[in-house]
Amino acid sequence: MKPRIARIIRATGRRVRAPGLQEQRVQLVGRVPSRGAPLPFAEKCEPIGTSSLILVLAAVLFSALFPPPTIRAQQRSDEADPAHFFAIDIYIDSKGTALAAYQFEFAATNSLVKIVGIEGGEHPAFRVPPFYDPKAIQHEKVIIAAFSTLPRANLPSGKTRVATIHLLKNGTRPPGFSLRLQAAGDPDGNRFFPQPSFEQRKPE
Repeated sequence: MKPRIARIIRATGRRVRAPGLQEQRVQLVGRVPSRGAPLPFAEKCEPIGTSSLILVLAAVLFSALFPPPTIRAQQRSDEADPAHFFAIDIYIDSKGTALAAYQFEFAATNSLVKIVGIEGGEHPAFRVPPFYDPKAIQHEKVIIAAFSTLPRANLPSGKTRVATIHLLKNGTRPPGFSLRLQAAGDPDGNRFFPQPSFEQRKPE
């Protein structure tokens, strides 16, 4: 801008004087704020009302109560399979010797099954449920023992079912078991070594 141009700024308007031009009154649009005065747009801003604040709080609360869905891995087929009960029969083959007492350890070799009950055998000498440790059942392992004071003629002397173990199975994979005979004796208190075995009872 040339130095000859003079500006006259008033509160109601502006006069512009330049060589060769007539004086013109220019109406100001808006006003120049003084130092420390609020900006023009600040005059149009209003504080957040109570209704707006309630809407903001409601949106925050809704997002906290109803988070977006989480994608989870598909459940394995063995975990999705419903649980069912089954039984394992325990046999001892004394091979001609009268069986008066026995003790064995039965355990599940994986975590798919749990022992839920124990019943006695098929022979009258061992039909009463045998002795066992209830705490051991919680660890999928149990030590079972029984004895009979019946005469030799009333004791089993061949293969006989001495106990039945009831279990709860989860999953589709076949469970694993182990059976170890710890002791066996005849009516005279002599120790001998019969043959233990087990098999799963077929559903009736």
